[in-house]
Amino acid sequence: MSGWNQENNQNINNPDQARMLRQEAMFLEQKERVGSRLAYLLSISEDEYYNKYLEQMQRDLESGKASPAQVEQEAQRSYNRYRQKMAQAKSAAAVPPADIISPPPVPGNEKIPSASRDVFGESQPQKNTIEFKIGMHVFSIIGAIFVLAAFAITGFYFWGGIGTMAVTMLIALGIIFVSRKKESAVLRIISLASCYVCFFSMREFGTELNFLVIAGMLFVVNGISLFFQNQKNRNFINVMHILILVLGTSMFTGIALSEEIHSLYLIFYVITSFLLVNILSLKECAGKAESVFPACCIGNAVFLILLFFIEHFSPEVSEPDTALFLHLTVESLILVLCLVTFFLWEKSDGKRWVQLYYAAATVLLSGSFSEYPLEILLSGLGAFLVVKLASSYKENIVLDCLVTIWAGILGLRLANGWYCWVLAVALVLSAVRIRYMHIFHELATTLSLLAIWTAGYQKYLQIRFGLDSGWYYLVSVGGLLLLFLLFNHLPWTGRKEQLGYNIINVIIMTFYYLGVWFCKSSIFSSVMMVLGAVSILVIFRARYGMGIRGKYLVLAGFLTWFSLTGHYESPVIISILLMVIALGCVGIGFKIRSRAERVCGLTMAAFVCLKLVLYDFREVEIMYRVLVFLVVGIIALLISFIYVRLEKNTERQKEETGGVKQGQAADEDWEK
Repeated sequence: MSGWNQENNQNINNPDQARMLRQEAMFLEQKERVGSRLAYLLSISEDEYYNKYLEQMQRDLESGKASPAQVEQEAQRSYNRYRQKMAQAKSAAAVPPADIISPPPVPGNEKIPSASRDVFGESQPQKNTIEFKIGMHVFSIIGAIFVLAAFAITGFYFWGGIGTMAVTMLIALGIIFVSRKKESAVLRIISLASCYVCFFSMREFGTELNFLVIAGMLFVVNGISLFFQNQKNRNFINVMHILILVLGTSMFTGIALSEEIHSLYLIFYVITSFLLVNILSLKECAGKAESVFPACCIGNAVFLILLFFIEHFSPEVSEPDTALFLHLTVESLILVLCLVTFFLWEKSDGKRWVQLYYAAATVLLSGSFSEYPLEILLSGLGAFLVVKLASSYKENIVLDCLVTIWAGILGLRLANGWYCWVLAVALVLSAVRIRYMHIFHELATTLSLLAIWTAGYQKYLQIRFGLDSGWYYLVSVGGLLLLFLLFNHLPWTGRKEQLGYNIINVIIMTFYYLGVWFCKSSIFSSVMMVLGAVSILVIFRARYGMGIRGKYLVLAGFLTWFSLTGHYESPVIISILLMVIALGCVGIGFKIRSRAERVCGLTMAAFVCLKLVLYDFREVEIMYRVLVFLVVGIIALLISFIYVRLEKNTERQKEETGGVKQGQAADEDWEK
């Protein structure tokens, strides 16, 4: 026993062991104090979510996941946020003030006096009193206005210039950081507006260098304000920021135009403002701040108008090379910025498609009415390709339809040069990107290509190369046939829904076949006859919804028409062609077992023989008479041979059928 007491005394007297015991006691005391504070906060809390958060902190404290110091710090922070929330919800109600590190107040004595005491016993104002609000907010605003006004007055009457502007912007930057710390929206707005108002002390830029310096300083101030924002009244500040930026940019651009500042500098100045507005809109719209988006759209429209004025009223734009460079630079920058904004925008937010609509409209409107064909081509082609790449989204249906029609209009405008053929190729290739309203796109593409081909042939090919008019009809019907096959073999087009386009395509093709008569060329008529025969055989099939029973009769009628109206010099050629058609009708009639085709062939053959005797025999020379009689006679013999062969085959089939029936009857008798 005495040995055990002696060992305990030695352990207690050990300094390290005593220090550990004291630390453990302090830890337990702090843990108990923090736990008591959490229990008190639970008792006074009126927020369900705050109660759950306090309970979670209690569990973390008991389980040892968080130390008492950590829990104490988090409890202080969360309680401050709770007081702010309750103060906003119940502005008239008193919030129980208590410091988290102090012990819980004695019940019945929770009321806190309206003022606290300093070390000398003097009362200090509380933050929720009118005195504090006036002293902090009102006088800070008055002070900022007076300081900025002092610099503006100094610039007006004593030493104006870029130095005053620079000092004003430095003060504005300081006020921006103060407003962020004090959460003052008015200070932020005053600091931004002062950067533009103070310019009136300069009255003018003077030189292009001054303009670039001021534009750079404005970009820095607006950029810092963009990335260091207030938390309170954030949407209101951002909307006012956009409006101030748009108005200031408009004012500076107008003054710079009157001073004949180089248009390239003005364009990049407007583009930087455009960039700032869209970045601000992107940041806020990603955080669901929808009130900023309309202001961004208004700002973009104003910037578009400013670019229009710069392009049309700046003196440097009168030079063709400079004008083309400036126009293409503006359109490219706008398209790139809008596309970057579009791809960075949250995909679930449908408003991002407005950026694509805006970019396409801006580029097309600014480039389509230019006097430079290359600019018209590049702007139209760029917008067309970008929209087609996004054609698989439903939000892009309207824009896709409009751009398709616009590409055809631009092709008509560029028909006096080779640029129109580039747009025509783009229209053909865009067929693989049709996803919605494919009948509309097919008709729009077909009509646009026909219009471009017609205008380009008349204004460019016929004048420059002297092409015969027959090429116009030949290429037209060939192109229609290729478009027919292309649109019917796309994997996403339904065959039943294609029937409307197929009928319209055939009707248009028919007019071109009838129109070839005006070219008065037997060569083109023969080529068109062959191409038309191929088209009839290909088009009138069930897979295209165009299957008809009398397809070969239609083919015979088509060939007969072209044979009679093909501008052939000798009637012998017409007779031979008609006899070949008659032979074909008889052969096809036997193959498909159709009496109508056979009768048609026999009738045509009889007509040719009658024509040969009554007309051709008198009109042609001896050699042609021999030739036509020989050919027609051979064809007539072939028709007769076909009928003889058919009769023999029919009799043989009857005999075989009769023998089979007799054998079956004999077998039945034998079985009986």
